[in-house]
Amino acid sequence: MMKKTFALLAVLIAAIAAAPPGASFAAAEPVELTFWYSWTDQIQENNINLTKMFNETRGKELNIHVTAEYQGTYTELHQKLQAAYVAGKTPSVSVMEIASIKRFAESGVILPLSPYIEWDKIDMDDFYDGLLINCGVGGTWFGLPYLRSTPILYMNTTLLEQAGLDPSGPKTWDELAEYCRIVHEKTGAYGITLNSDVWIFEAFMFENGAAMLTPDESGSNINSPESRSVFAFFKDLVDKGYVRCVAGEDYGKVTADIMNQKTAMFFYWNYKS
Repeated sequence: MMKKTFALLAVLIAAIAAAPPGASFAAAEPVELTFWYSWTDQIQENNINLTKMFNETRGKELNIHVTAEYQGTYTELHQKLQAAYVAGKTPSVSVMEIASIKRFAESGVILPLSPYIEWDKIDMDDFYDGLLINCGVGGTWFGLPYLRSTPILYMNTTLLEQAGLDPSGPKTWDELAEYCRIVHEKTGAYGITLNSDVWIFEAFMFENGAAMLTPDESGSNINSPESRSVFAFFKDLVDKGYVRCVAGEDYGKVTADIMNQKTAMFFYWNYKS
């Protein structure tokens, strides 16, 4: 859905550049817009390619040109965005780390997208509900999901088959625990090797019917029954030797287990939007 998201962003860019909601496009003079983004490598390549695609198609039709500008990490981008806001020189469009959208929206640094979404009749049902949680503030949309990082459970089907397990993988928590036990007993490998990461914990919290924070975001659910059950689930598997959990500088052990065929499953981040 990444290109779909950027297509919707392109519509919003065109609308924002040409006229306020309710008016027709009227870019008689060339319109120059800036698009700030974070990270390099394939993410940078994707941003540059999609910006080029917009400029050569929809942008060309509407006399709009977008310049994609790299701004470093999310933290660096946020700092630059705050400075640009004070100086009155903010970019037209910017990516943003999801946890910061509310703060920037409430301080007036970013403007609501709801008027443009309504004006162009964009169907927000095209997005996964879980990816929209951080895009709205007080019933108003301030962003669209793009480059959302999602923990995915990857599986070494060869090890699973050696253990006599269905390579399609477990479907429930109980099945996950059973897979880990059988893999370890039959092959000597870990059922899962994982790093101690908040995203994995948060994913299991959602699966458990809770969240990291209270609904009003004024407190933490870290001491809730749901949270304790997640910790207990993995602690039991680690204590039995079925799962390896590492943290900090030991993260390389995750990669080592994957490369050396010593783990049947592992979590990794996949970008979705």
